[in-house]
Amino acid sequence: MAKPLLAATASLDMQSAFKYGRLLWDEGNTDEAKIQLLRAAELGHVGAQRAVSVINKFTPMAVSQVASFDWASLRSDDKACLQRIQPFATSLATITRAQSIYSEFVNDDRLKGLSLCIAPPIWLKSNVLDCEENFNKTGVLGCSVTPLAGIAKTRGFTHAIVIAEQGKANVQNGVMYLDVSDAYSVFVHELAHFAGFADEYPIGRAMARRLCDESSIGDFTPPNIIVDSEFWYAPHETVDNWLNIDPATIVAPNQDMRINRQEKLQT
Repeated sequence: MAKPLLAATASLDMQSAFKYGRLLWDEGNTDEAKIQLLRAAELGHVGAQRAVSVINKFTPMAVSQVASFDWASLRSDDKACLQRIQPFATSLATITRAQSIYSEFVNDDRLKGLSLCIAPPIWLKSNVLDCEENFNKTGVLGCSVTPLAGIAKTRGFTHAIVIAEQGKANVQNGVMYLDVSDAYSVFVHELAHFAGFADEYPIGRAMARRLCDESSIGDFTPPNIIVDSEFWYAPHETVDNWLNIDPATIVAPNQDMRINRQEKLQT
């Protein structure tokens, strides 16, 4: 219903030209889409300018078209790429967001000291990944990432980022899921999960009980939490690590994650 209205106003308004171009692109009419997006970009539409930039830079690919990658080329210092992170997108909107996040990471001096590398995003064809905002009824964004297994062998990445249209950001099994509305700060938050950090905001009861189980916390040892056990903090090696980094470290209870007095989570 909106398409005829956008078509009628695209020549008059840069926002309409941008939306019409995006709609045409999603329908597969890429030639006309480029005309509309270029028109909006020339009129100063920032979103259209970004879209035109990624169209000129990336091409949607099948899994078999993805080439190998030289991770060592990403670092000029002595740090190794202990984590090799590959972003993926499957639409014009998601590759635009993926490229934006990648560019912000490259220019983020706060993260340059970390032993991780992020490759430029890959634009996969729209039928490669099947993503849902309520994946497997978990209430969060997720995708069937089986097709990425072959790319992992070719590309040599250890972690992946998938940008989808809509859904709640999360990390599962070495894959970060973001949607097009997620800010760069959300990416940085989720990036900490790749290093094993637990969330520091209120979480579900089942996860809280798992994190607060003194007998099993050593199996996964989130680097930012400990459990206040009867005699000492568990795992106490984590506290030693904190104190080695900063002897003035203060161990304080996290009010949001308490289950009861016997299961206090310390952060």
